[in-house]
Amino acid sequence: MWLDRAATQGDSQAMVTLAKSYVDDQAAPANQHHQAVDWLLKAADLGEYDAYAELGQLYEAGIAVPRNVEAAYFWYRLTIDLNPSPASTERCTSCDHLHRIERELTPQQIAEAQIRIDDFKYEHGWSTMTTPSPSDRQP
Repeated sequence: MWLDRAATQGDSQAMVTLAKSYVDDQAAPANQHHQAVDWLLKAADLGEYDAYAELGQLYEAGIAVPRNVEAAYFWYRLTIDLNPSPASTERCTSCDHLHRIERELTPQQIAEAQIRIDDFKYEHGWSTMTTPSPSDRQP
């Protein structure tokens, strides 16, 4: 299948699309859900904003991963912070989810998540004060 090939060759959007198909398949075996998370993490590492939002949703709902609102917060916050288009659907949806789960977190948990977010940005060469430009994203 071309989608598998594109994802394997490093196409981050193909990784997200493939992962979504794995998660959406109700009859999929558990290992396929784990593969979905693996693809999303690879795409996120390549700077794919859609992967950030998808990971936030999976962690918030406990789909394919144990429910973890701290991890959901991390991924939603990255979606919001790093997506250069304030009007994007992923960004607006992530804002709604973020505000909802913030109520489940303590100030200390939010502060700890922010440290991990700053570390992620630093590791990927993105300043905590700027968003990555399309040329900053890895192919």
